[in-house]
Amino acid sequence: MIKMAAVLGLWIVSLCANAQELTLHIAKNRIGFVQAYLENSSERAVTVVTGNLVYEGRGDRVEIFPKPEYWQRGDEKILLKSSAPHYAPVTLQPGETTYLLEPNIRVVTKVVQYRVPEEWAALHGTWSGAVEAVVHK
Repeated sequence: MIKMAAVLGLWIVSLCANAQELTLHIAKNRIGFVQAYLENSSERAVTVVTGNLVYEGRGDRVEIFPKPEYWQRGDEKILLKSSAPHYAPVTLQPGETTYLLEPNIRVVTKVVQYRVPEEWAALHGTWSGAVEAVVHK
């Protein structure tokens, strides 16, 4: 539990109807690195993506989302379905928690958002929506 002692704060905010199914927790340690955790806050099983994620800074926020794979066929851009293990899906039962696989993110921002676009989620059979957490000093 030494890891828990190093945590400076934990803040939670939800964004959309589906977001109520998940809670994003952010643990910031003494040297300023962040680990993101997803907790199933619903009463049913939820499958979340924990790997092959993009961490994109936008102003005072970091957005985390599954890296989409596309095929450019002429003028058409086609979203491809990828192998499930590529995205490390985890099925969480009510009350269970997992972590995102890219730990120790250096964050000099105030908000971290985890989002899975509906079109991507429908293709891959996972949760869709967005949740965010505010990182405090």
